[in-house]
Amino acid sequence: MEIIRDALSPVPHITIGNNVNIEQYVHIICRHRISIGSDVSITGFCSIVDTSHPVDGLGVDDKMGSHIDRIEAPVEICDGAFIGMGARILPGVRIGRGAVVGANAVVTRDVPDFHIATGIPAVVRRVRRLTDMAPLPVNSDT
Repeated sequence: MEIIRDALSPVPHITIGNNVNIEQYVHIICRHRISIGSDVSITGFCSIVDTSHPVDGLGVDDKMGSHIDRIEAPVEICDGAFIGMGARILPGVRIGRGAVVGANAVVTRDVPDFHIATGIPAVVRRVRRLTDMAPLPVNSDT
């Protein structure tokens, strides 16, 4: 996790709700605000960023990676969302309640509540069916 702070930016703020699963090698870069709701699953190798490197307005001798965009573009991942392995969540995106982001998707736009988005760039493919949200049966031998 990276927190980026300089004299000109507001205090970065990350919130993480209850019962959140963040798997191995997830990279979160926060300069402004990232909010992760409750009951969210973020699988391995994902990236979540609320800032980027500008490509315009730099001098010929400026190192592009040394500059950070000052535009505030918070990221919100709402309750019950699922982020598939290797997905990239880019600045200014809202992942809706119960939404699913497919593996390796690059999310550049909001994903509405209970929708599924996949691809590069991510495109909303369909609404989740209610049966998709039914709990799995628990087998008990006791």
